[in-house]
Amino acid sequence: MRIFVALPLPKEVRQDLAGICGGIAGTRWIEPENFHLTLRFIGEIGRGQADDLHTELTSIRFPEIECRLSGIGTFERRGHVTMLWAGLDHPQAVIALHDRIEAAARRAGFPCEARKFKPHVTLSRFRPHSMPVIGPYLEMHNAFSSRAFVFDRFNLYQSRLGHGSAIYDVLSEYPLDQKVYYGKEALADADERLFGG
Repeated sequence: MRIFVALPLPKEVRQDLAGICGGIAGTRWIEPENFHLTLRFIGEIGRGQADDLHTELTSIRFPEIECRLSGIGTFERRGHVTMLWAGLDHPQAVIALHDRIEAAARRAGFPCEARKFKPHVTLSRFRPHSMPVIGPYLEMHNAFSSRAFVFDRFNLYQSRLGHGSAIYDVLSEYPLDQKVYYGKEALADADERLFGG
């Protein structure tokens, strides 16, 4: 089983993103139904490990997150653009939720995530060593902002390879509760990680 934990996007927000996907040669755009915000990639694991992770994830209590997608950026590796993404306007709450999920993954026996977490929604992936012309695209869409929305749950997904794009199956849903308060301390920790304060 190849699994990951992510926040699903409402249909209307996926439509907002689909409207800016296009206009760059040599990239593979993500299908709108596959847009999501990954909180923790787990990878290939057995059923027993998945059950252990599920048990830990069910213990997480966290409020709903109000936000909007904002801005466009890229990830690079060795000077080559590898990914195009949309960011969040105020990511601190999502970072705080990620920290809870990271702790749950460690309790379930998974090693600590090595990469620093940066909340984003992947829009496209570039072929290795390609040299896409992305300047005009970034200038056109850098001020992108989606409609406001609410993350009301996070999901455990299984990723299956299809003939084209990957197929994501929801294994479990974990609701976020607007009555839960995660506290100023958690938000301050997220601020420190985000801004280095």
